[in-house]
Amino acid sequence: MTSPDQQPDVPQQFRQRVAIDRIFPDVDGGRFAAKRVVNQPVTIAADIVCDGHDELECRLHVRRAGHEVWTSLPMTCEGNDRWQASFTPGLIGPWEYTVSGRVDYFASWRRDLALRAQAGDDLAGELAEGRLLIDAVATRAPAADAAELAAFAAALSPKDWQQTVHDDRLLTLMSRHADRSLETWLTTPRPLWVDRERAAFASWYEAFPRSWGPEGQHGTLADLADQLGYIADMGFDVLYLTPIHPIGQAYRKGKNNALTATPEDVGSPWGIGSESGGHTAIHPDLGTFADFEYLRQQAARHGMELALDLALQCSPDHPWVTEH
Repeated sequence: MTSPDQQPDVPQQFRQRVAIDRIFPDVDGGRFAAKRVVNQPVTIAADIVCDGHDELECRLHVRRAGHEVWTSLPMTCEGNDRWQASFTPGLIGPWEYTVSGRVDYFASWRRDLALRAQAGDDLAGELAEGRLLIDAVATRAPAADAAELAAFAAALSPKDWQQTVHDDRLLTLMSRHADRSLETWLTTPRPLWVDRERAAFASWYEAFPRSWGPEGQHGTLADLADQLGYIADMGFDVLYLTPIHPIGQAYRKGKNNALTATPEDVGSPWGIGSESGGHTAIHPDLGTFADFEYLRQQAARHGMELALDLALQCSPDHPWVTEH
């Protein structure tokens, strides 16, 4: 087994022995963000391989978009070179993630040491190599950690090595101060958009506010607001409104999609725009902005949210058409 310090002087990209492929989730190579829900676990996986049969240490790195510091988490091999780790985003908004992998010479040494011990081999040479690995890492550690590592190296004797090589503190220090100069990182971090729970799933109820008035009368936003309990009791949590803007007279359709309207026909809500206003106005027969706010408050009281139809259709009577 050859340590990084003993490898020939070749360009770094040819010394990086680890390759990363098939990252998941991944939308078009990172052109678009994967989407997940806040406060729910997100599992990131990748195929991570290297030449030979050395052990690997692979890590997941996550951070909020725009932040400089990564939070790193250990990945575990689930078999067939597939590594994964999970994290739980606690904030809504843009995140990004990447993964890395390196050859873990110390883990490889521990594995080989156990095999040789099982076979009854003389372990003196293997233990000497282990001390060299620990000493090399100690040179990169601050004084306190270096002293601990030196003590672990000294404890690698033929009689007491088993307890030492399985000490969690030793494994932590060896990973913390490992040589990562040849660690392979995913070329491009992947974006992740974390949204609220209702963005992932919600039950929508579509309502024509003018249909919620007393029999034979044009309904209002206030009429609809007073009957939200009926909708909420059916399990809906989003109230979707058809356009609530003024409706034009030109080419207005009649009942059952008739091409000619009578004076009593109120028209299609998607024929937006009249002398009463356009997309920033509320139809006078539906009420006022105060009525709309009342509807919003009543919806919130029933655990519901409002969704407005973003309808770009314009009647020829639309103020913008008239002005331009």
